[in-house]
Amino acid sequence: MGDIMTGDETWIYFRKIGRKKENAAWIEKGQKAKTVVRRAQHEEKRLYCIFFRANGWFTVCALDKGETLDSDAYIEKCLRPLVDGLWKERPKTGCHGLKLLHDNARPHNSRAVLNYLREQQIGLMPHPPYSPDLAPCDYWLFDLLKRGLTDQKDDDTLFKSVFSVLNSIPEKEYKKTFSKLVERYKLCIKNKGEYFEHSNE
Repeated sequence: MGDIMTGDETWIYFRKIGRKKENAAWIEKGQKAKTVVRRAQHEEKRLYCIFFRANGWFTVCALDKGETLDSDAYIEKCLRPLVDGLWKERPKTGCHGLKLLHDNARPHNSRAVLNYLREQQIGLMPHPPYSPDLAPCDYWLFDLLKRGLTDQKDDDTLFKSVFSVLNSIPEKEYKKTFSKLVERYKLCIKNKGEYFEHSNE
């Protein structure tokens, strides 16, 4: 599993509020439901891209306020730091032999991105369209990360907090997630690529 890298983007808010699952509760007849705080439409947030593998996180990048993620930004802000980090870690082989697992979002699938990955000798793992079942970021990391964050006042404290949570996750949890990925691939093949829910976590 050491030659597989996975990553994706997620919005991270500066203010933490209860998630839908946390707010769900059974109430008796006549009992008042608890007040639920909802986010304002334009609440402050940043788009983060995180890459990790079986021994832990590898690169983290955050887009600036108002910046959108198109294929150019994905190459410059996300993939280049990943490639630079790999060359520092493996000066003789660099990206050779690496397999990247990311989803089929439009910026990931553009001709420019595919050409860049080919130039860097990074292979792509197949991914069914729009499937969160085979995306470790979706079925594990992002939820765990956001649960570990608290309210943050600015970009600097948010960035440090993201690093703090990622560093607090034991290496064995990253390894376990990649073992689950193999199980999920088998399940996906068994179900002929169909979407599935509630697999064993």
